[in-house]
Amino acid sequence: MKILFSIFLILISTANALPAENLGVLDGVLKPSVIDIQGDRLFVMDTDQVRVYSMKDLSLIKSFGKRGEGPGEYKIHPDIPLSLKAFDDFLIVESIDKLSYFSPDGKYLKEKRKPPMLLRVSQIGKNYIGRRLVQPQDGSLSSSAIKIYDQNFKEIGELYKQKYLRQGTYPNFLWVMGREVLFYQVADNKIFVEKSSKGFLIDVYDFKGDKLYEIKKEYKKIPITSGDRKDMIKDMELEPETQAILKQYGFKWNEFSRNFKYEFPSHHPPIKSMEIDNNKIYVSTFRTEGKKFETIVMDLKGNVLKTVFIKPPAKEWLMALLLGIKLETIHNDKIYYIQENEDEEEWELFVKEIK
Repeated sequence: MKILFSIFLILISTANALPAENLGVLDGVLKPSVIDIQGDRLFVMDTDQVRVYSMKDLSLIKSFGKRGEGPGEYKIHPDIPLSLKAFDDFLIVESIDKLSYFSPDGKYLKEKRKPPMLLRVSQIGKNYIGRRLVQPQDGSLSSSAIKIYDQNFKEIGELYKQKYLRQGTYPNFLWVMGREVLFYQVADNKIFVEKSSKGFLIDVYDFKGDKLYEIKKEYKKIPITSGDRKDMIKDMELEPETQAILKQYGFKWNEFSRNFKYEFPSHHPPIKSMEIDNNKIYVSTFRTEGKKFETIVMDLKGNVLKTVFIKPPAKEWLMALLLGIKLETIHNDKIYYIQENEDEEEWELFVKEIK
């Protein structure tokens, strides 16, 4: 069962390093899954520990967290890492079965149970929104959907659903290649859902899930070449999660993937990723200039503020997008990201202006 669950994490990637200012070492970080910035503090989800650093000098303010099933404790799933989201006066740690609320200083506040396979949950007013994965065991269509729930996690409605990238059951997987990942963001008490399977389209909803307006742009389609197709399959083999499975079970890639089938779209999706910070929408696309990818910066109504080309901070695994492993964040028109210095066995914080 672990093989079946783990392999769906396999991905497609882009590469290239982002030249940036090294702000220093984050003491104590071992295996991070998410970073977030709120005010003058950097929050790092590090396995089962939340580490809080000062943005002024990167000094460690506090570490907290505990494995378990009691209040303020959380289960550690072997395949799905913990996540966190920082707000003005509280933060949420998301585990496989619940949301745990803490003060910025680590004081336990409350917890909320959530439905299984509802990932990357966010709060909007008293409601919740997240991405729900449905993978029927009978081999019927697997899907990924953005859904909204009330304060008791009773489903209010579905904002969007699309075909999931992995269909069928192992070993006869059908992989829907490309990078068609559902993104959503919450800002200004609104929900922004990208629907790039329909074009360059972002639908905007209120906290109840009622549509307010849409952001739609004309966009030149970028074809997926034969070279892209080869790279996508090769990246599936090289994905760290895949390599871990092969090592654990003693498989060779050719043996492991011999029954896999692949379905390639003709073009890349118009939207590669989406993030919102300080009432600005940052949309990354597959349009390139050399090794740089296009980022379109818009206001919340979709008016374009600027278009820039930026090198990704590191290799962008699809697993990170699917499960919320997010080692970079946008804050005040800058990209902050952490990267391991393998020689020193330390994690360092970098920053790059979006310009």
